[in-house]
Amino acid sequence: MESIAGTNWAIILGFVSGFLAVACVILIMLLRDGRHRQQFYRRFDKNLNEFMVVFSQGLDFLYGLPVYLTDPLFDKLKKGKLLQDVLNDKNWGRLKLFLDETEKHFDMPFVFSIVDDVLGDVWYELRCFVERHSSGEIHYVCLFKNITKELELRREKERVRDSLDSLLQNTGDFLWSLDAETREFSLLTPLIDEEHRLVPQSVGVVDLEKMMPESDYEMFNKVLNDRIVKYREYGTRSDGYETMKLRLFGTDKFLVWYGFRGKLVHDENGKLQFRGTARKMDMVLENPNLGDTTDSMLSAVLSFPDVRIFWLDREYKIQGCNQAFATDAKIVNLTDVYGKSLDSVVSIKFLPYFNKAISEVFANGKSVTWKGSFDRDGRILMMNVTLVRDGSGKGLFAMGTYLIIGESEFKDELN
Repeated sequence: MESIAGTNWAIILGFVSGFLAVACVILIMLLRDGRHRQQFYRRFDKNLNEFMVVFSQGLDFLYGLPVYLTDPLFDKLKKGKLLQDVLNDKNWGRLKLFLDETEKHFDMPFVFSIVDDVLGDVWYELRCFVERHSSGEIHYVCLFKNITKELELRREKERVRDSLDSLLQNTGDFLWSLDAETREFSLLTPLIDEEHRLVPQSVGVVDLEKMMPESDYEMFNKVLNDRIVKYREYGTRSDGYETMKLRLFGTDKFLVWYGFRGKLVHDENGKLQFRGTARKMDMVLENPNLGDTTDSMLSAVLSFPDVRIFWLDREYKIQGCNQAFATDAKIVNLTDVYGKSLDSVVSIKFLPYFNKAISEVFANGKSVTWKGSFDRDGRILMMNVTLVRDGSGKGLFAMGTYLIIGESEFKDELN
């Protein structure tokens, strides 16, 4: 009995040992095969989220990874469908040419679509390389990427972009962005000229300082600095959509009014950006116009982009002005100028000329004109001050107008 029992244990032990040996061999083969297949994935770099299919030289389905993937094309191939059956004649002919040249152009993708009964058109991007075996047989190792959603998103972006371009081209507006740290200004959409045509190569980083008068550029920076200080102190609660009325140089240096509106945001890298829109403005509509001819003419005069206009009483308190004067004073809303003393609004480089001319007008009741160089870079100030009287002839206000031009521009006008 003992020998029989011993014999039985020996048989069992031998069977178990043989089973384990076979299992180890199978496991080693599976590991080698799995490692071999993983090497295929590495050939496709970072596209591991898609599915891979290995075809024979005759384009029969051999296997695919990952095994449990649900995809219309992958399901058809696993069920025995041939590529020739899945693709239409045009795509099938293109695919054969692609596979013949795939060793020459591994990095070149092949894009095609199939028709699914439920999903409709499904689009794929295919990349492929050839694996050669010692027997002379080759396999096509193919990575399929379902790009249907990507194409839908791309088409939707193109539709939105076309709509935006059409809107901006009809209104003359543009989108802009400014880096709050480097002060690098970028146009996100192209500029539109006076005839509503796109200005070539106007998108990208531009020199904003050369696009507008000095006073406008200084006011833009002042507003930005104030906004940044409030933003860092109070957060988004203090960041409103205040409109800045600024002038840009158009064709032949003609000044065009734009309403700049922007908001402080952080980009994808955490950098603070000032982003917004610039809308063309008709300044005649911004000034009071009651329909009377006199009011209409006054409204048109106040809308001049390069002529600064203001009027003040005998205490040198400003009673009104146009936007060009407010912009020179770096004040966003021109109504904020009303009631302020002249010396609190006008910079020191203007004040001596203004005080002298205004005092003469109030003293003598006669208009005063002055023209000459007054600042760096050969700039010329052309100023007129006159007395505004009521119906009885009593002097009410002194009205001043002035124009600043470069000396070179002045010479061009004379010639």
